[in-house]
Amino acid sequence: MVGIGTALAIDPHLPRDWRLGKDNAPQLPPITWKNKTLASLANMAVVKFQLSKLSLDRAPDPKVSPLRALILQQLANALRTRQYRRRMGI
Repeated sequence: MVGIGTALAIDPHLPRDWRLGKDNAPQLPPITWKNKTLASLANMAVVKFQLSKLSLDRAPDPKVSPLRALILQQLANALRTRQYRRRMGI
């Protein structure tokens, strides 16, 4: 299911293409960082980046930099954490 979710994040028209008989299997470029933990986090950040673009009715960008996607995700998480702490009075 995760693989299908990733493919749909890259190409939201995938079911239509399959129904038309196209042999389409989109993939993200592999992340070849030495630190496998950061590479996995970056891969998840790229998929989340694609999903957030789709949620804003924008076209996905499969060529987004994994580092950029990871940094944007970390900044967004820090902002949400700060907002939560303010609301909770922590």
